Amino acid sequence: MSRGASAFERLMIVMMQDLACCTQLPNSLCHLPCLKFFQVMHAPAIKRVGPKFMTIRPSSSQHHHGAHQLSSIESFASLVKLELQDNPDLERVTSLPKLQKLIIVGCSKMRALEGVPELRGLELENYDMEQLPRYLQASRV
Repeated sequence: MSRGASAFERLMIVMMQDLACCTQLPNSLCHLPCLKFFQVMHAPAIKRVGPKFMTIRPSSSQHHHGAHQLSSIESFASLVKLELQDNPDLERVTSLPKLQKLIIVGCSKMRALEGVPELRGLELENYDMEQLPRYLQASRV
């Protein structure tokens, strides 16, 4: 951990909001040893959240709201809860082997939910939906 990051080594909650120009999240966030809750809201330029963050501890949760260009979330080895709200370009959630709860709200382009063998709870909110999405019909959720 870098000197700057060590000043935050006991940080348990990180909430980031209104990141209009942020295209990627700082890699140092994934090395915070006590991080339990990570939230990103209104970050329209972030396109992908992936393997750099796979070291986040078990019993941790993430919340992504208003990341309008976010297209995939993948390879979080220890993530147990994930909330996705108003991410209209999100297409894929994959390789989350410990994920137990998933909340999807306003992610109209979602096409794939794969590699979530421990999933026990799913909340899906889409008022335009007339039938169960194909990615759920094909999965073993």
